[in-house]
Amino acid sequence: MNIQEGARRLKLAGLWLIAVPLCLGLLGWVVALFVSLLHHQFNFFPLDVIMILFCSLIPGGTIWLTGWIMEGFAKESR
Repeated sequence: MNIQEGARRLKLAGLWLIAVPLCLGLLGWVVALFVSLLHHQFNFFPLDVIMILFCSLIPGGTIWLTGWIMEGFAKESR
């Protein structure tokens, strides 16, 4: 595997590690809001669960950034 393919895969993996927790956290927040409105109670989705989901944003962002840096070093200088 060449360096550009590795960088592309790193960027894709980092993007998935960012997108999945954001989508799950948003979906959980919307479902909890909908359920609390149905029962006329305003207790939202616990913030601890959202914080656990968002904890993968840091490694995901790091992996994504590493892919961009690797791609930059892989380009030929002219």
